[in-house]
Amino acid sequence: MRFVQALRFAVSRVVLIVFGILAAIGLLEGLLHLVSLPTLMELNRQQIELWQSDDELVLHLKPNMEARITAHPDFDYTIRTNDLGLRDGPLSERVDIVTIGDSFTFGFGVDEPYIWPTRLEELSAARVANLGWAGWNSYVYPAAIRRYAVPMSARLWIWSFFSNDLIESVGAEEFLTSGKTDYLTEARQSMDPGFPYNLRTFELLMTLLDPKLTQMDEFSYRIFDNGQFRMRLSHGGWEWTDPDSPDVQRGWELTESALAEAQQLAAEQDATWYWSLCRRASMSTGRSSRMRCPAWLSNSLTQRRRGWRRSRQTMESPF
Repeated sequence: MRFVQALRFAVSRVVLIVFGILAAIGLLEGLLHLVSLPTLMELNRQQIELWQSDDELVLHLKPNMEARITAHPDFDYTIRTNDLGLRDGPLSERVDIVTIGDSFTFGFGVDEPYIWPTRLEELSAARVANLGWAGWNSYVYPAAIRRYAVPMSARLWIWSFFSNDLIESVGAEEFLTSGKTDYLTEARQSMDPGFPYNLRTFELLMTLLDPKLTQMDEFSYRIFDNGQFRMRLSHGGWEWTDPDSPDVQRGWELTESALAEAQQLAAEQDATWYWSLCRRASMSTGRSSRMRCPAWLSNSLTQRRRGWRRSRQTMESPF
């Protein structure tokens, strides 16, 4: 009898302990849904909620939305889109310049006043439309140009190219030529690790055990730190441009073809075409105030501002 009572007592205590642990985990899980931890998983979740599939451009930002990205460990920033799904304000009938590109043009990690298309608009007094997005590349740029730049009838088109466009173009080609159209569903599936790995509590535990999940792995990246500003310097640049890589070689072929098509479209619209290699990003020390821009813009735009104003009526190339 005493054994049965002792067993019942032990079982009840175990049940209470297990219930307490599960309740604590449930409470922590609920709280973690209210905050954003600086992890890869949370960053992916925040970004994917802003996307929609596109049968020509692979992905596109949702129109008429505003969201704050807070899960990146280096910065947070706000994304605002117009009715076209572009990171810009309402576009009037008059557009003087269109800017085309990837994350450097879109301004990934940068609030809108500091991205280079906005700065160009301020310095030139021209209406600049930002057609950049972090998910686009050389393979889809011609489609973006036909959809947006051509109807805007701008007289100056600026394509800002960055080296990761090469291998990303290959991925876009493979997906779009496969006949698939719903990339968003595939992205969601690939980003969902399944139970229990998708629990926020599990993510927190893994992040505490493995700092790599916070994207600040100092063993895979060089860290720049001047006492005022700290950032990661990735080693990915060589992988994006390795001349012996088949993907890089195919990426150059796709980029050359896209450039030729874009030049032809510009000629048909009687627009001036300008192509720029994006090689660096100028950054201030303030949080969320980096200005990502092509090197030529920060170096020469101020000096050429007067030339732009003189040639604005004829829209001859001011650069």
